[in-house]
Amino acid sequence: MLAYFDYSSKTFAIKSCKAGAQSSIKFSKNKTEQKRRIILNSSAISSLIKNTMNDSWVSDGRYEIEGTYLSDSNSMIFELLNAKNIGAFKGGPNKKEANL
Repeated sequence: MLAYFDYSSKTFAIKSCKAGAQSSIKFSKNKTEQKRRIILNSSAISSLIKNTMNDSWVSDGRYEIEGTYLSDSNSMIFELLNAKNIGAFKGGPNKKEANL
């Protein structure tokens, strides 16, 4: 997937791409293997989102963000201001870094 940010509107978007495309990151398993909701495990993207939302989000919180799928561009848009706080992290610091 490719990731895009709009800092002024606090919007995050992802677009599918071919594996190995320049600047791409792995986002989820194949359609047939993905059984649960997708958890973002990219520390670079997680840090970028958390830093962007620093003034609005609780520092030790976990957030759930529903996305809007755009079929014509095979992409999803997430409005970070609409994120739902689903509670504090449980576990050690490694778990905190691995989840958004």
